Amino acid sequence: GYKLIGFVRTAQGTPIAEARVVVQSERTADGADGANAERRGPMAGRGRERRATTDTAGRFAFDHLPGQPLRVRVSADGFLENVVEQVDPKLSQVLQIAMQDGLRIEGLVAEPDGAPVTRYSVRVVRLRNLPTPEAPGVDWNVVAQRMRDGQMDEATGRELWQQAQRMREQFGDRFARGEQGRGRSTEERAEHHPDGGFVEAGLEEGVYEVLVRSEQHAPYRSNELELRRGAPATMLFITLDPGVFVQGVVRDDRNQPVADAEVRLESGRQPDFDFRALRRGGAQPGAGAQDLERLAIEIARRTQGAGDDFEARTDAEGVFVIRHVPRATYRLRASARGYDSSEALEVVLEGDRSGVQVQLGSLGVLQGVVKGMRSEDLGQARVGAMLMPADGGSMAAMFGRGRGGRPFQTAEVAADGTYRLQELPPG
Repeated sequence: GYKLIGFVRTAQGTPIAEARVVVQSERTADGADGANAERRGPMAGRGRERRATTDTAGRFAFDHLPGQPLRVRVSADGFLENVVEQVDPKLSQVLQIAMQDGLRIEGLVAEPDGAPVTRYSVRVVRLRNLPTPEAPGVDWNVVAQRMRDGQMDEATGRELWQQAQRMREQFGDRFARGEQGRGRSTEERAEHHPDGGFVEAGLEEGVYEVLVRSEQHAPYRSNELELRRGAPATMLFITLDPGVFVQGVVRDDRNQPVADAEVRLESGRQPDFDFRALRRGGAQPGAGAQDLERLAIEIARRTQGAGDDFEARTDAEGVFVIRHVPRATYRLRASARGYDSSEALEVVLEGDRSGVQVQLGSLGVLQGVVKGMRSEDLGQARVGAMLMPADGGSMAAMFGRGRGGRPFQTAEVAADGTYRLQELPPG
């Protein structure tokens, strides 16, 4: 094989230690390797990744590389990622990589009276790449229909690959690489900010949100922010609201308090996408891509600590209190072991609210006798019960019902033929 040596430095020439370097062989356009790649089809991509870390001199090295063009990707904290394409290891050249300073978001966090908030956590969530209006839309309805029809010939496969590439370019490849957003997202990771200010540096171009959390305030979420190279640092002036509280009690259908029930306030803002429309097809061209975009943004928020849900547990008297909640409209749900989950209750919080009543339904028991089996077979027999969709609803809706009970349950058959199924949700 071949060897590749390189150095990673700042734009001013200072070596960068602990930079992460990833090399991958690229599919060639012609020659034997290219012909093999074409025979493998349009989904054939790059070779396996090889990884290294720079030393104190900024140096990295790879051995035993194939004689194909390489893609070299370098990342380091505080700097923009640098990708070098078509590196030929057969030339035995020393690769010199200069890293550009990353983009920045700065902020000042204050109380409503202007006093600085000195302890909080901050997370910067990258939602997607910068918008590219000139990029063609991705009609995933057409792609799904061709897959259902079994029309995956070479031309269709190549089109699918090209559309997937455009979608990847739209959202970036962070999810594919398993990378997470920057910053912290929980109160346990709150840090001291003496003057109330923060700086998040080393950010790449893209569309971001900033989430600030403090134990004594409602969570703050910024509007979407566009970061572009060459633009000055983004500055946020953030005023934290103490928020409001909601208090109530959870009881069962016999009016008895339910202790240790989980109560959740779920944000009324939901991703506006329609999976059934995607499955059916027939939506207008590009509609599938728009639905997937909204879904991807919501996944980015929730998987990186930027969700809008709040939760608490009831005490021995069934009482719950959720504090520091932003003023908005929510859905309130309660669940507890041994009970059917409550129906969603809409709660409008414009100020503190108490006296909310939540009721959990008792779960049922179904018991009976199995007849007509030999006694030696009864010990190996089981009885199952599955919750059926109500009012002609879908099977997917059925599984979403009843967190207190499971939609499918089984029980062993005793030696006398009896069985007992417990904790069945109503239905």
